[in-house]
Amino acid sequence: MENETKTEQKPKTELDLLLEKNERMQDALLDLKDTMSRMIGEGRLPNDDEVHQWFEGIDRKLEHEAADREVLLFNHGAMSTVLPKSTERYQPDLQVRYQEILTTCNKAYADADYKYWIGRFQQAGL
Repeated sequence: MENETKTEQKPKTELDLLLEKNERMQDALLDLKDTMSRMIGEGRLPNDDEVHQWFEGIDRKLEHEAADREVLLFNHGAMSTVLPKSTERYQPDLQVRYQEILTTCNKAYADADYKYWIGRFQQAGL
């Protein structure tokens, strides 16, 4: 009876782990912005140029995390019409994408996707 109530969970893939890490970082950055905003409102943090620079730095970091997520999803076969830009951590990798699609779909689909994206990579000079 106990086994019937438990749901089986698949082992987490490398992509799942990377996306979870990315999401945790984004959540932490948003929590930091929220905390800092409350501190400014309570008068515990000055509302000055230096603090505004901190907010800008957090916003830049959030943008970097979002860009990392786009590349990770692209590399692991997510449907896309846009070639994501390389980030400090990741770059679009057509070989990884091909292998992921080959594993989850079929060879014909993986080959067609590869053919489409190889042209896009060449246009982008990658």
